[in-house]
Amino acid sequence: MFTATEPTPTAEATTTTVHPPYADPDAVLEVRGLKKHFVKRSSLPWKPPTVVRAVDGIDLVLKRGTTLGLVGESGCGKTTTGRMIVQLEQPTEGRIIVDGHDITRLPAADMKTYRRKVQMIFQDPYASLDPKMRIGDIIAEPLTVQRIGSRKERQERVADLMERVGLSPALRERYPAHLSGGQRQRIGIARALALNPSVVVADEPTSALDVSVRAQVVNLLRDLQEELGLSFLFISHDLATVRYISDVICVMYLGKVVELAPAIELFERPLHPYTKALLSAVPEPDPDREQTRAVQMLAGEPPSPANPPAGCRFSTRCPMATNFCSEKEPELRDIGGERKVACHYVE
Repeated sequence: MFTATEPTPTAEATTTTVHPPYADPDAVLEVRGLKKHFVKRSSLPWKPPTVVRAVDGIDLVLKRGTTLGLVGESGCGKTTTGRMIVQLEQPTEGRIIVDGHDITRLPAADMKTYRRKVQMIFQDPYASLDPKMRIGDIIAEPLTVQRIGSRKERQERVADLMERVGLSPALRERYPAHLSGGQRQRIGIARALALNPSVVVADEPTSALDVSVRAQVVNLLRDLQEELGLSFLFISHDLATVRYISDVICVMYLGKVVELAPAIELFERPLHPYTKALLSAVPEPDPDREQTRAVQMLAGEPPSPANPPAGCRFSTRCPMATNFCSEKEPELRDIGGERKVACHYVE
């Protein structure tokens, strides 16, 4: 059975204000040295437990009113990162800073206040909704828990949110099973917006939807961001969608950040070998270019996060790797132009 390792103890019981140089005045969310390790205990008493390093020390900055795209293969730690930010998982180490306040070790008494600032849109729009609750009650639940407004005011808020996400308020008496996948995801979006959060973590919000509906949901998120001034952490496998919606893109591999760059620059000139391989796999809409483009195939399978390779974690699959790569882990270096790369041979 997997269990989380115990978080590092802290003497502070409430949020603390973080001052420069740790806090970015333009950032609504900062992640500093964030780690999440899970312990798999053996059934044999003499065998030591296995530590799965799902997220192993990452730094992220989300600017106010922008979208940070988080991409990478399955198992790289994207969703675990999002779950730590919304406090569904407790970090093993590191700090999470929201609006200049360190919220990493929030006591239960302060958690309700934090929920007003950071909300999550889940990947599966059906599994994340209670099938026994009516649509109106699902959207109103955050307001009820936070004791915001009277019953009539909450009903008015629900109607307003449903209209904002493109649904008729007449659907409020229906159950999730009566709606399509796209409609259910819009309900999830409305619920996430009920408390007027400043940060929304969108965990692959379009992956469970039909292709024809994905563009509608992505455009809805962009419109809501412009209208409400939201900041999104957008987690996805779909690189085309990430390119369309993101201002900055962070590429993760095996629990580490390997490249961070503005979206346009990353797609026009990827630097890390892993980023190049990811982008080469994106299909071209032009059939002629699709037939002639070169696809970079990576050798082997991603290593296990329970036993990552020494040195650079990508060295076992990298076409540029040398012996030095397996000896020394590269740092995520600032190479100018708001770009950071973790590779020994990228200047």
